[in-house]
Amino acid sequence: MDGIEIHIKSTEKMTVLVVQEMVVIIIANTPATKKISGFASHSHCCWFCHLCCLTRGDIESNLDPASWPKLSQGHYNILACAWYDMPSNEAQEDIFNLYGI
Repeated sequence: MDGIEIHIKSTEKMTVLVVQEMVVIIIANTPATKKISGFASHSHCCWFCHLCCLTRGDIESNLDPASWPKLSQGHYNILACAWYDMPSNEAQEDIFNLYGI
């Protein structure tokens, strides 16, 4: 059996979980990496950048990267959960089209 065994002992019985994980290192250019990771392309209409939450209109008037609002892991988690919890594929597409994540 491949994986890591995690033994959990309770007062009544011993439970064994087998966890299998994989770490993947991606070496690619930005467009390919974004596609593999589930982000919208650089030509996306709204959030085209995976590091900040500027729209295309915002960046045309603000060329100072230090002032761009950064996306955090918390943002990604919230948007990924919202996408996952949508009741239909169409609703998932709407979330993706809005945020690019």
